[in-house]
Amino acid sequence: MDLKLRGKVALVTGASKGIGLACARQLAEEGCDLHLASRTKADLERAKESIQARHNVSVTVHPVDLSNGDAARSLAAACNDIDILVNNAGAIPAGDLQAVDEARRSGRPTLAHCIGNKGVSQKIISAPFSPFGQDTNIPSKNATCVVLPTTQPVHPDRNNGDLMRVNNLEQPFAPIYNYALITDAEEGLILTDINTMADGEFRNNFLKRAVTWNPGGVLNGARHIAVGGNYAYIATPKQLVVVDVSELPVR
Repeated sequence: MDLKLRGKVALVTGASKGIGLACARQLAEEGCDLHLASRTKADLERAKESIQARHNVSVTVHPVDLSNGDAARSLAAACNDIDILVNNAGAIPAGDLQAVDEARRSGRPTLAHCIGNKGVSQKIISAPFSPFGQDTNIPSKNATCVVLPTTQPVHPDRNNGDLMRVNNLEQPFAPIYNYALITDAEEGLILTDINTMADGEFRNNFLKRAVTWNPGGVLNGARHIAVGGNYAYIATPKQLVVVDVSELPVR
């Protein structure tokens, strides 16, 4: 599987053995250049040698004790160009990840709470989207309301085949379950297919319009929407408009 990571730079902590080394090897296989950090230089050198024997990537080792905040900040300064952080070192104290500071960390080696005074980790945990493949914004002129047909994590594309129809005797999902429904005071009703968020592929999570519907301005001023069955009930300043979503020309 090509994860499209070739040329990226990854920092892996706890990288000389076990899970950390396994992650480093997989990242190298994907073409990532590596920074490897752990306490023991000899183990790091062996890891570097084994990786570069199989993969043509750059590997830089950093013997460092990440229970020491100053050492972690030095590592952050040395690795300020990374695209990927695999935080495999140490343990994380209980509590809100954004609230844990170095004092609460109490000497436990966890890079995510002290690296660069949280200069790296804070960007990661506060970022709303992954640069590798997410954009869940649907630009519109004057959006007023959004609704899902269900709050259950359904995925209509999986509801197919003999397992569902024959073995489980399940009925097909109605088409409306493919979409999030948005009202806009100027554009009317907007549908976006949200199945891409449930297919297990993290690089294609880009939402786009499946349909925009407002014939003759019937939904001008739309301000609220509710869903029942295949029908969308849309409130405008003048009227309640009932739309059979199954009949919309989605693409």
